[in-house]
Amino acid sequence: MKIEVKLSGSEMALLVAATGLLCDWPFEVAEAKSMVHEDEKRAAESLSERLSSEWREFLARAGLWDDPSGRWTRELIEKRAGQQVQVSLSLTDASLVRLVIRATFTEFKDNWGEFCIVGTGALHWYPVGPAELDRLAERFAGDPQ
Repeated sequence: MKIEVKLSGSEMALLVAATGLLCDWPFEVAEAKSMVHEDEKRAAESLSERLSSEWREFLARAGLWDDPSGRWTRELIEKRAGQQVQVSLSLTDASLVRLVIRATFTEFKDNWGEFCIVGTGALHWYPVGPAELDRLAERFAGDPQ
């Protein structure tokens, strides 16, 4: 069984950054740290690689992976943010995504700037904040398809 979720480019950027952080970030906020265990970190590695790869491939097909200038710009990120991408996850991966997003929200809700620095993908240029990260977890709680 799968869960199919249509995400904006901003939501996909948040998802990719959060899953990537779960693999490497030490989680310093006690509540967030208690949510994340080694089993989840190991499981997140392959999920993170898959989501990141899917996002890069999607952006490349849309001509939005690299800017002609050779660097990422605010304009490039604005175009990425406006994209719509379909994500398909197993029930197990969807559960892991909810955990990843909730732990990331708990860790960074009071220090969003730090998340934008340590997360991948020029997050500071996306029109998002902790509230969007918090709402994103619920997008993966839908009925399986």
